[in-house]
Amino acid sequence: MIEVAAWDNVGLGDIEEHQEELATLPHDLGKTIEDIDLSQATDITICPLRALQIARSFEKFMDRALRSCGIHAPNEKCREVARMLISTSTSVCGDLPEGYRLSSTPLAIKDVRPFLHGRDETVLIA
Repeated sequence: MIEVAAWDNVGLGDIEEHQEELATLPHDLGKTIEDIDLSQATDITICPLRALQIARSFEKFMDRALRSCGIHAPNEKCREVARMLISTSTSVCGDLPEGYRLSSTPLAIKDVRPFLHGRDETVLIA
């Protein structure tokens, strides 16, 4: 599992830094999932053009067997940006094998996999 936490103002530079860190991971990520927590983000500034840029660079990680991504987005601004990034990434790269899921409530580490595999619908955001 790759755990990511964002706080304060989040922008393109922060996401690019995260992607650079992902690039240092082993080539085969096997059944790796990513859990992104945006609960401490006060502002997320990503426009559609930047989302396209992010999706193109994210494509190489999808080829390395990243399985799924859960995003804890507690407020509407975070959910809006997360949906745009998911939509853009899916359009550019195709979906992750197990997809993306948004949560409005925080998840304990032990609950992330069941949530991503669809066994816990209580925190799912449509």
